[in-house]
Amino acid sequence: MSLRRLSQLQWIGLLAGGTIWWTEYLAGIAESQVRCNSASGNWGLPHDAIQIGFGAFAGTIVLVALAASAIVFRETRDHEEHDPPPHGRLHFFSAAALAGNVIFLTIIILTTVGTVVDRTCHVA
Repeated sequence: MSLRRLSQLQWIGLLAGGTIWWTEYLAGIAESQVRCNSASGNWGLPHDAIQIGFGAFAGTIVLVALAASAIVFRETRDHEEHDPPPHGRLHFFSAAALAGNVIFLTIIILTTVGTVVDRTCHVA
């Protein structure tokens, strides 16, 4: 695989997971605020479906980012983190992205389950 393609995959793997997690988190908070607000609580928004949709979309993007970082990690397995750029950098960032994306996926799953199971201010 070309160095340019590996570099593109590296940045997708490194940045996509955190970006989509933060976006999903903010969108979930906004939807919960709309649902719990007395003025907009009667709009009839399906809270569980929206939260599951946010979680499924974000989880899919994180899985794509995880796959991208795994491809780069596999392609640079002959190099070490301390090797000179670009291969050492690619290997280092892909290893960091693998760990980070697993954490982001776990957070997304737990957040989605928690918001659907918790019945503080909404009804099914």
